[in-house]
Amino acid sequence: MTAAEFEAKVHEHWTRAHAAAMQGQLAEVLDTVLAIQAACFLRYNRQAMALTGIGRPEFAARLREHARREIEYALRVARRLNDLGGHSEFDANALVAEEGPDGADRLDPDRVVEENRVARRVVVTTYQDILGWIGQGDPVTRHLIESILDEERST
Repeated sequence: MTAAEFEAKVHEHWTRAHAAAMQGQLAEVLDTVLAIQAACFLRYNRQAMALTGIGRPEFAARLREHARREIEYALRVARRLNDLGGHSEFDANALVAEEGPDGADRLDPDRVVEENRVARRVVVTTYQDILGWIGQGDPVTRHLIESILDEERST
């Protein structure tokens, strides 16, 4: 075997090994994205229910619309995760804060808006970090995260 043939073989094996490792890590990252989306869905719905209960149905309707979009994002990510051979429990427990005994803040629309603004900033930053990690390694997943990020920024 020539040096060039050896180099080509090593490169081929390395490329396959790297792709397999990335796929496993990518499944774990996408599972985290699913947890983020599930947590956002739960937060928006919790807020909508609380605000409906105090006579703010139009504000609650906007929150339910945000929740609907979050679950759509989650389903798109779940399909991609399935395509990669992974699976998820949609487990947002680690990301959902426990309600304190006094939930008065969750009834204040200004507080709700600020809470959601901060949460959205965290999600956008996290997705930007994920895109940096993916690089050009998986164009399909990259496009998926970019499209969700674009939609998050536009709402």
